[in-house]
Amino acid sequence: MSKARFGELVEKIVEELREYEFRNLVVGARVPAELREREDELRASFRIETGEDIKEDITRAIGSMLQRRLNVSVEYQNPEIVVLVDVFSGEYEIQVNPLFIKGYYRKLKKNIPQTPWYCRYCWGRGCERCGFTGREYPESVSELVGEPALRIFEALSYKFHGAGREDVDATVIGTGRPFILELKHPRKRFVDLSILEREINEHAQGRVEVSGLEYSSRRELRILKSLSPIASKTYEAIVEFDGDVSDERLREIEERFRGIVVEQRTPRRVLRRRADKIRQKKLYYVEAEKIDEKTVKFKIKTQGGLYVKELIDGDDASTKPNIAEALGRRPLKIDLSVIEVEAPRSEKSEKDVELVLDRYSGEHLEDHGRDEEPV
Repeated sequence: MSKARFGELVEKIVEELREYEFRNLVVGARVPAELREREDELRASFRIETGEDIKEDITRAIGSMLQRRLNVSVEYQNPEIVVLVDVFSGEYEIQVNPLFIKGYYRKLKKNIPQTPWYCRYCWGRGCERCGFTGREYPESVSELVGEPALRIFEALSYKFHGAGREDVDATVIGTGRPFILELKHPRKRFVDLSILEREINEHAQGRVEVSGLEYSSRRELRILKSLSPIASKTYEAIVEFDGDVSDERLREIEERFRGIVVEQRTPRRVLRRRADKIRQKKLYYVEAEKIDEKTVKFKIKTQGGLYVKELIDGDDASTKPNIAEALGRRPLKIDLSVIEVEAPRSEKSEKDVELVLDRYSGEHLEDHGRDEEPV
């Protein structure tokens, strides 16, 4: 190994890294096994217990040279770029770590799934049922948000992470639903997110809107995925019943359905993808406002994991208590909107997250699946 050989390798790496925007990196090294064994033998023979080994020496030297050439810092915990070198063969690998962006989305039109929903008959291959599109629905929230970001950040791909997901026929209004967008192998990292927000909203043309975009991290993604299934959610449901609804009964509903625990068996409509079991979920409150003699607007705040449509219609008494039974009326139509989703707080420590998860162990923490979350 010579300084000139190190320099040649560094020049190749610098040339390739000029295509990327980044603030920090970390260097790793591959060392042939036989060389590591020989080094161990020498250390044992001369009883050497201190000092760097050959791998550390290589990474320190290459790292220092890259720092000076690129004017970046070394970051061991969450590096934006990882460079893996083999000075013996003159080869290297560059790993570009993902970029994370968090925000809120509002879904203003119905019949848009959160993620691509492939045809249930051909699973994306294309058939007569789906008009050879391979899709149940032509677009999704993730695509309306992710495609403009993919282009602006010059990334290779993306993954959309929502704090739960709504029914395809439900809207998301109010403050919106928290999400984190993971951009893989981005060339750009220093983008003004107000530009991205404008591009997404123009691209979505009133079907979906995003707001509050900020740069995020893998740690915040873990918190979002860990806590969103139990975070509180608030819904607005406009319900048409099969008969007149009295003001007195609605006041009774508000009193009875406040600060209670609801026992709910897995609804029939989701049994094909959910375990058949009884869950206990908190219901914080129900507020009722009569629109006409047969139509009521409900505002319902629940713990995540409670199926709200079944809270309203009872699902053949599989949800107890339920609003339909308490009113003595059968719902004919339920128009549901998500108006607020509790956002997991990023200042929570890893210990806080584990404590919350332990507290709710045994409750509904499984993945909500591709179709919808409990609503």
